[in-house]
Amino acid sequence: MKQLARYTINFESKWIRFCAGFMGFAMFFEALNFFVLNKPQDAAIADLIFFLILPFVLELAWIILLHNVKWNAAGIYGILATLACVILIIQVFLCGNTIQIILGIVAYLLGSALILMITGGFFPYKYFGMAWFAMIFLVRFLCFDRNILSDDWTAFIARLGGLCMIATISLFFGGITGVRKKA
Repeated sequence: MKQLARYTINFESKWIRFCAGFMGFAMFFEALNFFVLNKPQDAAIADLIFFLILPFVLELAWIILLHNVKWNAAGIYGILATLACVILIIQVFLCGNTIQIILGIVAYLLGSALILMITGGFFPYKYFGMAWFAMIFLVRFLCFDRNILSDDWTAFIARLGGLCMIATISLFFGGITGVRKKA
């Protein structure tokens, strides 16, 4: 495959600020779920690893690289976003029903491929990535994670970390700028 574009990150963009903010919200909601609403010692090891520790490390790396270091390498964030998709796939295996698992695997695998293709410059249409992850966010919120409408708001808070990660990936595509390479 031939690289068609090279993406740079506009760190002064509102998209990037919101992107870092939503990743911070993801960390906040995960900490709220595990340390305020539940006891970490009562959680299963798999839940601690895949709902708290690995997402926390990924989110912290994302925020530090994007907000503090300002490393202008879209491919690195593409790899981090792909790792976020892998974590989301594992999370859906741990707590989803059959329909969620099937839809989650398809959506996140296609999303991972799209992330790598766009940030690698092989598919120079960033708005497809933004739209794909916005669609995942809406489907997940409207069909599977809308516990806020019921009395079980603690279950909704437990899902907000994943929703914020999806929103972060979608917002990231708005903050990158591509320069097409000449043939």
